[in-house]
Amino acid sequence: MEVSEHVIKGIPKSGVVKLVFFSCTHFGSRGIAIDQLQDDIAKVDYDPWVRWIHLGDAGEFIGANDKRFQMDVLDPRYNCDAPIDLQVDDTVRTFSRISKKGVGFIMGNHEDSYLRMTQSNPGRRIANGLGIDFLGFTTLIRLRLKLRTGQEWCPVVYAMHGSTGATTPQGQMGYLKRISAPFDCNVAVMGHVHRKAIDNNEVFLGLNDAGDDVREHSRHYLISGTYAKTYFVRGDGNTGYAEKKHYSPSALGPVVAEFHVADRVIRAVDYW
Repeated sequence: MEVSEHVIKGIPKSGVVKLVFFSCTHFGSRGIAIDQLQDDIAKVDYDPWVRWIHLGDAGEFIGANDKRFQMDVLDPRYNCDAPIDLQVDDTVRTFSRISKKGVGFIMGNHEDSYLRMTQSNPGRRIANGLGIDFLGFTTLIRLRLKLRTGQEWCPVVYAMHGSTGATTPQGQMGYLKRISAPFDCNVAVMGHVHRKAIDNNEVFLGLNDAGDDVREHSRHYLISGTYAKTYFVRGDGNTGYAEKKHYSPSALGPVVAEFHVADRVIRAVDYW
């Protein structure tokens, strides 16, 4: 497990810090929604109070011994001598526009699959290429949010790629809650399942900042989407792994945790 701290200073009293969770960009796939990804990156670039994390599966990163491997459904650009290197390079190039706002990169199962086959870690290479923290498989991140007035708030985010085989929204959210339960955090997030879901409804009681009264605290759960479309026209008769498994259409795009700093309120949203 990894831990890190990310400091954001000079936030106006009315400011809202947004943490965008990208996941499952799957460079290498012919079905990547690259236009939407570039639009979402432009939104991050535009807002000075937005930061981002990548939750893994940045590329396909799978070889011929993986049951999901099909060269004929990869983008033809990656039918080359070094397809993994090209997927890493494309990830770094695409996210370089917002590298200074990056909190970190988390390992996905696709990065792990390639690491176990080759002892080369594409996730670490992406993090190094962007100059952001490499956060391993699971991480606790303390956000140190400082208002211009001098007030400070330090919410904690628990983040992982995820590894559940649950296929229902209830099962996937239940998995996230169960895995994150032992950790002291305000936000718990995962990717992996190519679905988007949020839960803002968990409330518990604790002390206020002064330690002289009881106040409500909350925990917020987010499951991020993907940029790999399940169904798209290939035009050559080939069918991808997800379509063969008859998966439901993927939910495209990230999820976002909003931190209303002055009020110390968190809101999880599945739109962007």
